[in-house]
Amino acid sequence: MSTSAILIISGLVCLGLCGLMFYKVLPQEGKPESAWTGTDARGTAFAMMLLLLMITGLSLVAKGVF
Repeated sequence: MSTSAILIISGLVCLGLCGLMFYKVLPQEGKPESAWTGTDARGTAFAMMLLLLMITGLSLVAKGVF
């Protein structure tokens, strides 16, 4: 497998994981609040982690394409 394919697949995995984690912490009716966003500190750390994961995924995909 070529290097660009590995970069693109890794980037897509990062983006997929970011999307899944974002979906899981959205408030849903009938379910309690996520433990990851229970306090301001945890919510901020989680948001920074999601942002870092998204930027990493986008940069891997871009490096693989270009």
